[in-house]
Amino acid sequence: MKRNLFRMSLLVFCSIALMAFKPANDKTKKPIYLDPSYSYKERAADLVSRMTLEEKQSQLGNTMPPIPRLGVNHYDVWGEALHGIQGRNNNSGMTAT
Repeated sequence: MKRNLFRMSLLVFCSIALMAFKPANDKTKKPIYLDPSYSYKERAADLVSRMTLEEKQSQLGNTMPPIPRLGVNHYDVWGEALHGIQGRNNNSGMTAT
């Protein structure tokens, strides 16, 4: 009886130990919109599909607020170089995504 209990305990312990080293599943992979190996069109479609309606609406103005849960920085359209770069975005060289 003690031997069977020991074997079962050892089996459970080994199973838990093996699960700790199991490769990550697809849910922990980098999202498409953050993966530069995809095209801009694919990345944009993925990013927009993850945004809520309120987040999409907030991105329609001249000054777009950040979306922290998706890693999107604040962006100001008026710095778009129509009359030269004004530097109003203050992203310190970072891209919008």
